[in-house]
Amino acid sequence: MTLSVTTTESFGGNTSITAEISKAIKLGATFTWNTTSASAIGVGFTWPITSGKNGYIKFTPYLDVTVGNLSMFFYDYATGVSGFLDVGEVWGASPRKLPSGFTNGLYEVVEY
Repeated sequence: MTLSVTTTESFGGNTSITAEISKAIKLGATFTWNTTSASAIGVGFTWPITSGKNGYIKFTPYLDVTVGNLSMFFYDYATGVSGFLDVGEVWGASPRKLPSGFTNGLYEVVEY
């Protein structure tokens, strides 16, 4: 039996994130962008738990993140006016992959 976790890209900022804005964020990234990635671990592994406690396995993916202020160029054909419109601060996060193709991250036991 295998425990599988999928991590997907995410976006945010102080503006509404449209398809065009998410594309601009991806194009501005200085790393290889991964839309989605999966990681898996065999459930048959033995994980140490302190006697008398319960626990669960937690996966924390490593993400590559880009942050910046986005400006968009505009041109009004009717008036010939052009310039840049400040959209605001935006960010994007992409799951980091290992050479094997799995998501890079940390598995750990959380006790309670």
